[in-house]
Amino acid sequence: MARVILTSLTLVLLACTNQSQKASIKFIGNYNICDTCKTTIFVHHDECTMCGEITVDSGTVYLTNQILKAANALINYKTDSFLVSPNTIYINELYFADTSYFAKLYNNPKTFDKKYFLTGKVVAVKHRHLSDSETEVYPSLFFAVDKATEIYTTNKCKTINDVIACTNKSGWAKTITHDEDIVPSGILYFNFDTTTVLVIELTPESWIKFPVKISHDSIIVNWEINYDSKYNFPWINEMNRTPKNYIGKPFMFLKLINDSTLQATYPNKQLIKKINSTDKMRVLFPDIYTIFNN
Repeated sequence: MARVILTSLTLVLLACTNQSQKASIKFIGNYNICDTCKTTIFVHHDECTMCGEITVDSGTVYLTNQILKAANALINYKTDSFLVSPNTIYINELYFADTSYFAKLYNNPKTFDKKYFLTGKVVAVKHRHLSDSETEVYPSLFFAVDKATEIYTTNKCKTINDVIACTNKSGWAKTITHDEDIVPSGILYFNFDTTTVLVIELTPESWIKFPVKISHDSIIVNWEINYDSKYNFPWINEMNRTPKNYIGKPFMFLKLINDSTLQATYPNKQLIKKINSTDKMRVLFPDIYTIFNN
């Protein structure tokens, strides 16, 4: 009997020991898990030692279950590095799956300040080989690009057609200063995927899409509940409370006041008041938008 009890105790201890050794990769940054979703992100390049080829400023990076499985297979139990955890993946630091793609976007140091919208997919996770004898401590994500759109920050708009056709591909926002930080309203992006859609970034984790069209000298933005949001923000709840019969009706009119300013009017003032009341620091949907460079 004592031998049976001892054997059982040994098995329990072994099971606990094995369980305590299990670990999983830690992901730092804005991501969601989806096997079929395309990733659209706003990126720039930082010329620094620990940075990836591209740094994600905003947008959600989608990871497939296959990528998660591959990442966890790279678990390293040797954690002797005090600078970087070997079991950490930084979502906001990406590398191109096509090793020649970086040169297509940044062909010389003078172009390193360019910013892009990239659409594509994370296709691999692995340790980079820094040299023949040295491998990167932590794993990196590799991004395959389907489409790259440069975000111009110098051109200004002469007509409303310039705005919607993205002669100026910067965002549009109203900014305030809070604790010495520049805080934008919702940021408007035209021609993000197509000229018929306006994309509004309320936070890097919360994006909303609205159909648009031009009528004379104005942009008409029609109401639609189409968002990509990592968290259930208060404005998402307020949007979902809107009656379904409002979908497709004008929600915002935009008129070009000068080459860098848009004036907004809202037919449904109560709706805008409710959405704006969900954020105490800033006005999500202001009356005036100006060119905004992140």
